[in-house]
Amino acid sequence: MTGREFLRKRARWLLAVMLVAWLPAVVAYGVAVLFATSESNGFVAWCADAWWWLVLVAMAIFFLATLAQWFLLRCPFCRFRFALASITTFALARLSSLIGFCPHCGVDLSAGSVVKPLPPRR
Repeated sequence: MTGREFLRKRARWLLAVMLVAWLPAVVAYGVAVLFATSESNGFVAWCADAWWWLVLVAMAIFFLATLAQWFLLRCPFCRFRFALASITTFALARLSSLIGFCPHCGVDLSAGSVVKPLPPRR
């Protein structure tokens, strides 16, 4: 696994968490808008009453995933945080050739060598 593949895998997981966090809120809002009446009960009534709580939970999860970028998206060779270089998760998640080297150590991220991530510092 190259450094680029390692980073792309982590970035895609973070993006998936960010997007999946919004699904319950969007579904609940859709159910509330489409099916809620004054006589609704059960799931439809719950969606009509609590969809905004799901939005707040989704915002919290989105914030935590964004914060996790600081600690999880690092150069596999020198452990430099890519957030310090203003490299976003979206740029790492897609097949971006703009990010070819680590801005700190200068190692080619798409080199053919197998990358073993460094153990965390103690």
